[in-house]
Amino acid sequence: MRYLVLLLLLSCKTSATVTIGVTATADYERPTKAAMRLWNSFVGCDFFVPGKDVQIKSSDGTGVMLPEHAAATFQTPRGWEIHVSYPGDLHDQACIIVHELGHVLGLQDGAPFGAMSYECPDFIRIRDDDVAIVKARHCK
Repeated sequence: MRYLVLLLLLSCKTSATVTIGVTATADYERPTKAAMRLWNSFVGCDFFVPGKDVQIKSSDGTGVMLPEHAAATFQTPRGWEIHVSYPGDLHDQACIIVHELGHVLGLQDGAPFGAMSYECPDFIRIRDDDVAIVKARHCK
């Protein structure tokens, strides 16, 4: 039965028309992979892939973010950089990276719930409105 469910989930995915390559330093590799899988599963295509368009790295926050922020996202001439300064558990780190990848996608802070809110709930989700925007840009 598990295989049938997995097969059905895989068959529902569409192809990505535009991909975004993401890499992370060793200390953020696991939460980055989890964040990429979350975005890809909600949107329905594998548009976040391993690559160099977005680099996720640890930071002490000096000079790059406000003290109350756990991370900051910047567009540089070489691509995007996400500086994470929160040494929390895997779930919290993944939640932060999901939020920051939303900024890479052009989404703004302040949603009442979901990845672009200021909360990190037990079950991270992407709002339907955000899914529709990203799906239109990145999936067939």
